Amino acid sequence: MTDRPTIGVLGATGAVGRTVAAALASEDRVDLRLGARRGGDAAGASEVEFSPAGLARFCSGCRVIVNGVGPPPALRRAVAVAARAAGADYVDPGGDGESRQDLAAVFRSGSAVIGAGVLPGLSGLIPRWLAQSDLGPPLRLTAYVATADRMTVASAAEFLLSLDGGYGEAGAAWRAGTRIPHDLPPIGPTWMPFFPRPVRGYAYLSAEIELLARSLRLAEVCWYHVFDADGSILPVLSRLQRELLRGGALDDLADELRRAVELEMFGRVPTQQLVFELGGRIAGRPAHRVAVLRASSTYELTAAVTTAAVRAILQGALPAGVHFASEVLDPAIVDSLVTAAGVVALHVLDRPLMDFVELAQGAV
Repeated sequence: MTDRPTIGVLGATGAVGRTVAAALASEDRVDLRLGARRGGDAAGASEVEFSPAGLARFCSGCRVIVNGVGPPPALRRAVAVAARAAGADYVDPGGDGESRQDLAAVFRSGSAVIGAGVLPGLSGLIPRWLAQSDLGPPLRLTAYVATADRMTVASAAEFLLSLDGGYGEAGAAWRAGTRIPHDLPPIGPTWMPFFPRPVRGYAYLSAEIELLARSLRLAEVCWYHVFDADGSILPVLSRLQRELLRGGALDDLADELRRAVELEMFGRVPTQQLVFELGGRIAGRPAHRVAVLRASSTYELTAAVTTAAVRAILQGALPAGVHFASEVLDPAIVDSLVTAAGVVALHVLDRPLMDFVELAQGAV
């Protein structure tokens, strides 16, 4: 290995890949190889043929391959197979439970990090970070996660795949060491602390968060995706989910979702808000920690986690196999988000979330 390992970034002209490539370019002593599915650009990305031979040529000589192309699953697997065949490790901002199972046979040696983004990614890292506090068991996690940002076709496809049951289960909760199906009904419309408008919340228990619950021995998890109560995206999502389950073409449905989100975002500033409450006990008495992360760019947040995963691989800090970023990265990287690009604010509070209801209703 040379003193300057080569990091290959596929999808380097897309919103995710371009931002990740820019973040990696600031790393010391690494070389970048940038590839795109269609055409190059002034930043130096070359066109890559997404065939086994074309991917093999791109991956040859790389230490790590970052897959910024995203789904469908067959393409994700093809990139990962080419990376491992070239002796490279693999980092993917997307992917969830099915991806982990699918890639397990590929990475019996070498390391693969999936879910190295916001959701999954920071969605598991921030609760782990909170759990390093002085709270004692039993621990209960409540989360409200909202994203209002434009989508690429790849990110829209990733989101649609998360709705088909393979990435997790809608309406499920975690209680007493097991998943409880159909346990949490939708909430709202209602005011929620730290959200500027009334919202609706829909429970979802992903493979990443179920793994988090097991490893932290959480007594309870109630996790909600949050949407503006008066928004138009929810009916579109419901229809596209039904069409996907009936065998609709993923790329076409993802492009329709992308266009619907573009219309929804007209005249609005992109905002991501992740609110977590971890409840436990201190000296036998109930205690709480609340983390609120607000950001202006999903892609900048994704780049921060993806870059941390690449850095951990280069440092030899990760075991062989396929791992979620949130289970193998040091939760201390959350501290660095305070100064990360795209982050507006990160606050930690030591009062129950419901103490801030008046703030949600505009009293403060």
